[in-house]
Amino acid sequence: MRIDRLRIQNFKRFADRTLDLHPRFTLLVGNNGAGKTTILDALAVAAGIWLVRPPDSMLANSGRNILRKEIRLAMKQGGDRRQFVECKPVGITANGEIAGQQVEWCRQIRLGGSRTTNAAASKALRIIENHFLQDNTAEHIVSPVIAYYGAGRSWLPSRARSATGLKTRGPARRWGAFYDCFEERIRLNDLRIWFQREAIASANRAGRWRPGYEVVKRAIVRCVLGADDLWYDGDRQEIVLSIEGQAQPFTNLSAGQQMMVALVADVASKAVMQNSSLVSDDPLDDGDVPPVLQQTPGMVLIDEIDVHLHPKWQRRVVRDLKETFPKIQFVCTSHSPFVIQSLEAGELRTLDPSGPPLVEYANRSIEDIAEDIQDVDVPQQSLRARELAEATARYFSLLQGGADGTEAELQKAEAAYRRIAERYSAQRYPQARSTRSTEGRPNVRPVERGAAPREYARYGDAIGDLEERLGRYCSYCERRLPISLAVEHMAPKSLHQDRELDWNNFLLGCTNCNSVKDDADIADDDVLWPDRHNTMLALAYSRCGFVRIAEGLTPDLQRRARALIELVGLDRHIQDAGGQPAKRTNAGWTEKRRGQPQSCSGAVSRDWAERMKCAVR
Repeated sequence: MRIDRLRIQNFKRFADRTLDLHPRFTLLVGNNGAGKTTILDALAVAAGIWLVRPPDSMLANSGRNILRKEIRLAMKQGGDRRQFVECKPVGITANGEIAGQQVEWCRQIRLGGSRTTNAAASKALRIIENHFLQDNTAEHIVSPVIAYYGAGRSWLPSRARSATGLKTRGPARRWGAFYDCFEERIRLNDLRIWFQREAIASANRAGRWRPGYEVVKRAIVRCVLGADDLWYDGDRQEIVLSIEGQAQPFTNLSAGQQMMVALVADVASKAVMQNSSLVSDDPLDDGDVPPVLQQTPGMVLIDEIDVHLHPKWQRRVVRDLKETFPKIQFVCTSHSPFVIQSLEAGELRTLDPSGPPLVEYANRSIEDIAEDIQDVDVPQQSLRARELAEATARYFSLLQGGADGTEAELQKAEAAYRRIAERYSAQRYPQARSTRSTEGRPNVRPVERGAAPREYARYGDAIGDLEERLGRYCSYCERRLPISLAVEHMAPKSLHQDRELDWNNFLLGCTNCNSVKDDADIADDDVLWPDRHNTMLALAYSRCGFVRIAEGLTPDLQRRARALIELVGLDRHIQDAGGQPAKRTNAGWTEKRRGQPQSCSGAVSRDWAERMKCAVR
């Protein structure tokens, strides 16, 4: 069983769509609503040709026809209201292989009809009927596994199978593998009963498991990450899976583990049921795929193949399924870039109407896949971080004269920047308080020093660790310096010798800030410190580079912000050309605007703005 090309007409959202499929694995990707599940539903209708004339009465209700709700609807304006009308004929046409023969078949609801007809599928029906007859004459034929697993496969309720349907009387029961194969759900109770019967059979065989059980066990161990053993616990009446030597009952497994165990066990047990003549008593070498799994063909549809799986597992699930069931054609959907990254050439189909259906992104980076295939704008950043980065770039572009703008535009950009920055800081650091909090603490963006990486014999030995944690920036003025940074003691070592080697007393300081601060000894509550307060929000920066205390601070915060400015001389004076003092803290900005290199400590520069954009990613 294989479908090479599928054409859909007036089915759900598609008026007319043709899609070529890979013979082994096809992954459908696209936005929500692009039609991925619709393609799977159409494939289920096409594969349902096998059960139009079922070989066993137990399969009478297991087929898959076109449903009335799947007829495409078109909206028409009628008088004072809009109405939906059905678009017919509805057609699902497939080209592929059935029982080893190449064939085309079509299932449809005709114009004026309401039920699925198979008049254009007569050749396919004859091939299938002949296949079933060969089994009745005791010929050894290989039958396909057909299954559809929906996105809610592991938790949606399913119809309970009748007691008669569970009995295994005679060879005709091999077709039990077709029972409700399009239902989209995994029958966990049926799997439990299957393993229970295998356990009973092993007791009758002096403790030796039947080869069919070993096949299913081998498939599960191959496909479940970390699995190394599996058995049935008669006392608990459930499967037990050993993962890296730790045994866990099925009910204690994670949702992802349960889902994958159930899915793989369902496919493998169907293969054993359909083609028991291929099950061999010969022992298998470690890692070998049992012959029945190597030779069983079929079609398995999986919606959201990555559901509940960790990214590490998402990267290998496709390979594991293809290697364990090499002759089964898988058609799956996913939103995971890790699954897309794991594909081989020719296996990806995008349903994006603006691009080609066949694209190649095997082994590309996650960022490339997220941007180019999944239309995620700048996947390296969160939406909040991107919003802040754009506001930062706009504000500092106006501030530095890099863009034409009025003073009103500058004030508007500054207000937007501060609003977004404050909101981001509050979300990233929930322990912080707003600038108007009762505790009197500003909304912080701390210099994240972290825990001490080691003990130091000399404080200078900490420079490398500090640069790794904080970057090559002065912690006070945030100037980027590739050299000339030094370990700065918040509490001066000359007055607090017990804190000379204290990691929590270390910051990075440039020559200017270090020399101005000198041995100033100031209480923690009397100043805003860069490692615990957001000085970006406590200070404001004018177009010409002056630093001032930001508006809206409480009197206590104003006092502490002033103490910080004075502590490292962020507003120190220089002499102008006429010998008169001119207040200026950000000479770097002024010189940068003149096209000259920075020569003195600046509060904010373009490097600083870039650092801000990187820091919030």
